[in-house]
Amino acid sequence: MAALSQVMETEEFEAEFAPLLSPMSPEEFPAADIGAAVFQQKMVVDERGLDVGGGEILLLDTPNGDFQAYHLVRTLRDAIYGRVVSGCRVIPTEDPDRVRLDERAMVAVKMMSLQKIEEMRGRHAENPFNEIACMSFLHSQAGGHPHVLMYEALCRTQSHLFMIMPYCSGGELHSVIEENGALEPERARALFRQMTQGVEFLGRASVAHRDLSLENVLLHRRIEEERIAMLIDFGMALRIPRDKDGRCHWISRQLRAGKLHYMSPEIISQRPFDGSKIVSLGRWTAFSWCGGVADHLLLRSLCRTSGR
Repeated sequence: MAALSQVMETEEFEAEFAPLLSPMSPEEFPAADIGAAVFQQKMVVDERGLDVGGGEILLLDTPNGDFQAYHLVRTLRDAIYGRVVSGCRVIPTEDPDRVRLDERAMVAVKMMSLQKIEEMRGRHAENPFNEIACMSFLHSQAGGHPHVLMYEALCRTQSHLFMIMPYCSGGELHSVIEENGALEPERARALFRQMTQGVEFLGRASVAHRDLSLENVLLHRRIEEERIAMLIDFGMALRIPRDKDGRCHWISRQLRAGKLHYMSPEIISQRPFDGSKIVSLGRWTAFSWCGGVADHLLLRSLCRTSGR
């Protein structure tokens, strides 16, 4: 015991294990710049000039005055604070009351009610303003990453907050497996590798996702290539604290976050955890536990909501 105590007093031990022995509260993400927007009624035409009907156009107030607007089409799914809808970028025409669809610029728009956000403040681990601030922060880190879905625009009206993102036609990875069964090993390895690369980028940017799951991986096709994995949903993400020497510290205990059957033991027991590395000090971290569950589900049948 005395020998162990002597070892623990060495500079080498302190340098290596200080982040573990002195967990810190997560840092705040810098506030994101959210522009204003309004809804306007306009007639919409397709790329051939044929009328497709009237509709509400979300028109953004851009800093340089450029026209940036979107036609919202249909609801894709409900969300905690609102819904996610598909949309399409629109282009102005000579007629100020008409806009033309740019059918090559499909988007997904996350619409969140400001009233509902206020009503649920402090009652849910997912925070829309935190998600927006996190994504803005990640965008500032070398422009993002090929396997992390970034936003195209942020805006707000008097009643809603909008996050406009590229439309991922492949849907949720969870739904793909639920409908079609386990993936072929080669395809599963490719997707898991892409997910891991996205997580590595988050680690380098000092971001802990905390809700990594197959439900939060979308399949996206860029040009004529096979669909690739994109990490989404940063409403529970935390910014990993660093000390004055730039070392990442473990994050102090937090409320449980994420889906039960993906939670690592330290998240369930609300212990401090290492959000910066996939494997740290020979122990599984929250990231690697979630990743292990995800890899298992890629190759085997899905576990149910009971968490078994």
